[in-house]
Amino acid sequence: MSFKDKLLAITNIIIFISLVISLITKNVAYMLFGIILIIFIYYIYLHNDKVSIEINESLNNRNLGIVDNDICVIPTIENPFMNPSIIDYTNNNNNIKSCPIDNNIINNNINDYFQQNVYKDINDIYEREFSARQFYTMPATTIPNDRKSYEEWLYHRDKTCKENNGFQCYNNII
Repeated sequence: MSFKDKLLAITNIIIFISLVISLITKNVAYMLFGIILIIFIYYIYLHNDKVSIEINESLNNRNLGIVDNDICVIPTIENPFMNPSIIDYTNNNNNIKSCPIDNNIINNNINDYFQQNVYKDINDIYEREFSARQFYTMPATTIPNDRKSYEEWLYHRDKTCKENNGFQCYNNII
């Protein structure tokens, strides 16, 4: 459900409730209160569009996008696999990772941008896809790479029974 649909549903509920309450109580003040709430919702709707346009312009200027409610670097013609380059060390995109390639839209963009300047020979029996095998997205796409989370994933251990962890001793017995 989009933001516009949610606002429309809230507006319909406000109209219905204010109409029912004003008919039951025979007081027009509830209808006026509903109209004021609808005007307020309209203001929120206008303000949200302006903010979303500004955010999209800012993200597009920095080659960033929002995928799965997360800001990430999107593929471009110059960098279809979203790998960090030397220029990125001076940009403001240092701590922003690349978008996940398992997203269908991102994967299609990668394929489109990569194949844009690849010319096909008539005698090419392997098609263009064969030339893509040596190009891939690097596993560490932030500058500096996220070493701390990798170390925690690699070396993290819960307390053992020897370290006076009674819960672990109980689990070892069972």
